[in-house]
Amino acid sequence: QFPIWYEPDVGGKSMQVAAFDYCAGLLEQWLANAGENHAPPIVCHVTTSSSTDGNPLMVVKKIQELAVPTGSPLVFNAFLSSHVEVTPNNFPSNRSFLPPGAARTFYDRSSQLGEESIAHLRREGLPVNDRARALVFNGKMVELVTFLNLVRKQTVNWTSLTAEALGSETPAPEEPTPDVAVEEPI
Repeated sequence: QFPIWYEPDVGGKSMQVAAFDYCAGLLEQWLANAGENHAPPIVCHVTTSSSTDGNPLMVVKKIQELAVPTGSPLVFNAFLSSHVEVTPNNFPSNRSFLPPGAARTFYDRSSQLGEESIAHLRREGLPVNDRARALVFNGKMVELVTFLNLVRKQTVNWTSLTAEALGSETPAPEEPTPDVAVEEPI
């Protein structure tokens, strides 16, 4: 026996426009005070359903267009499925190879991965094309772990960039732990 801290509530609302809008506000505040020498922020969105309050594409584009000297904020999306008969689409590079509907919508609001991220995924043995997006669609737990590991890899240099911006010589830890927000149904 082990304790259960969280019991999922299937079928709740997935207010993605409101969630991304909230993240946009947080990022705007943070960027106003962050200085110039920092890594691009990451928005990590994990869900099991489509948005119930409209299409968040315009808000996501607003996030991706925020002025950041070191690059645009990165938007990572993971759409999870428990159906074993559904094949996951991991880090797709072309929306036309995805089924019409939600998969293409999530593709459109996911950032393109950089060279280092693509190289990391290839070292992990994943077949990834050069224009791959930060998207796992119909992922299972294995894909979610790969997805979150990639998010973590994006943060490896964050501490050293912050230290450099503050004029400190403190070396960055090898494996920082990022804060990961997971959407919960309402």
